[in-house]
Amino acid sequence: MRKYLVVHERADDGGWGAYLPDVGGVVALGASREEVAKRIHEALDTYAAEMASLARSLPEPRDFGHGPRGLSALVGRGGGSGLRERFARPGERRAP
Repeated sequence: MRKYLVVHERADDGGWGAYLPDVGGVVALGASREEVAKRIHEALDTYAAEMASLARSLPEPRDFGHGPRGLSALVGRGGGSGLRERFARPGERRAP
């Protein structure tokens, strides 16, 4: 299963955004972190379906190691398990 890093950011107006550095153009916006987490999953699913319809694969995720501060979640896609999001403290690396 591939796991992609998700960057969550809070805007000055209180809204939230999220993006996947390894999958350009897959972004989500929402009023809360929970909403944006749901939407980033939907965005990745939509992107994956489009890539499959074009007989193309998803890009390989980079290994961020412990990662810079502010990188807070990994989202995975693969097999029949669907998407998973796991939260970690900045600098913490979660085992797959």
